[in-house]
Amino acid sequence: MIQTAQQSLDQAQEAAQSETKSSAGDKFETGRAMMHAEMHKAKRHMAEANVLLMDLTSMKLKSSYTHIEKGSYVITNTGHYFVCVGLGKITTKNATCFAVSPASPIAKAMIGKSAYDKFECNGKSFTIESIH
Repeated sequence: MIQTAQQSLDQAQEAAQSETKSSAGDKFETGRAMMHAEMHKAKRHMAEANVLLMDLTSMKLKSSYTHIEKGSYVITNTGHYFVCVGLGKITTKNATCFAVSPASPIAKAMIGKSAYDKFECNGKSFTIESIH
């Protein structure tokens, strides 16, 4: 995510530097404004990615959990969830899991619950099979 944002920022800066003023002044100014907007967007994405990275690296993980909290890896009857930061679907060789923010609706519904508890989110029923 950070690498993608940095690449976008680099490309926008490169385009801004290589832009030459043409005979059509308005066209030049419009192009320059668009490049500045892209640079601003890339900088915003970079800042957001850095915040996620800081949040993820500052997380204190425990060796075991009795109830769901930030840092818990939760296995339910419908899937696996890692309560950390909102990164979405993560697929590895062995499993697929959803990295969800503690502020997400599903995390809010499961935080504080224990193994074998049930909860609902968006009209769907879940059973917690285990917490790691």
